[in-house]
Amino acid sequence: MWGKYLFNMNNDDDIKFLLKRVVRKCIYEISEKYRSDGGILKDKGIRIISLRKKIRSEVKNGIYEGNLDLSNLGLTSLEVLGLKDVIISGYFDCSDNKLTSLEGAPKSVGGIFRCSDNKLTSLEGAPESVGGSFYCHNNKLTSLKGAPERVGGDFSCYNNKLTSLEGAPKSVGGIFRCSNNNLTSLEGAPERVGGTFYCPGNKLTSLKGGPEYVGGSFDCTHNILTSLEGAPKSVGGYFSCSYNILTSLEGVPKSVGGSFFCDNNNLTSLKGAPKSVGESFDCSSQRNGVKFSEEDVRNVSDVKEDIAV
Repeated sequence: MWGKYLFNMNNDDDIKFLLKRVVRKCIYEISEKYRSDGGILKDKGIRIISLRKKIRSEVKNGIYEGNLDLSNLGLTSLEVLGLKDVIISGYFDCSDNKLTSLEGAPKSVGGIFRCSDNKLTSLEGAPESVGGSFYCHNNKLTSLKGAPERVGGDFSCYNNKLTSLEGAPKSVGGIFRCSNNNLTSLEGAPERVGGTFYCPGNKLTSLKGGPEYVGGSFDCTHNILTSLEGAPKSVGGYFSCSYNILTSLEGVPKSVGGSFFCDNNNLTSLKGAPKSVGESFDCSSQRNGVKFSEEDVRNVSDVKEDIAV
């Protein structure tokens, strides 16, 4: 819409005037967006007192109806917002801030709880219950203590500094992702994971302490596994233990609904392989130079699709 004005501009002053109008309009539109989301803009930051008042004015009988997005507001604390005893019916997002603690977070969240991309070292103060997913990735977490006991959706704690899963939810309805930490054990992992369980990029030597039930896939690639002891008895999706230092498949699930990947290890035998594989089977590229044949695979496993040797 500004093109016809630029075309008729005759000097620098006219152009400067137009640019000022454009900037003012942009600032106004951004301000309106933040006001509608519950944020109050200020020249050099956020007026937390005004934000608190606005939130509190919408709390009825201890319940905040709807979603509350406090992401990317430069917050260093949640305690000043007065949400500790409040139930949020929708989602709660406090990601992309400068939080070092979750003290002051809502008591309960009906939807998603997102606190990723902060500076958290602990989950103490997190909501007691979360109906949707719980995202705490990209922080500095050294412990999961304080996490809710059950999460209806996904639980993501990847890209932290975890050395243990103690304190993790007992049950996760969706995906559990703890990849890229410093885990040496799966002790403390959820007992039941409805979706996929991801733990690549750690320092695991075995799967002891891992979930008993995994409805989706199980991915433990890029660790230093020497044993598969502790793996679930069956998985609904694929099972991948590629890029480890395994010499045996003993302990692997007996039934794999999707594909089975055990390539790039030091296997000397396929003994212990899944009895049933719903899709493909890949045991290629063993680092010790051992090569298996398709017949070797067929002798130990009923594979429905392709075999890669």
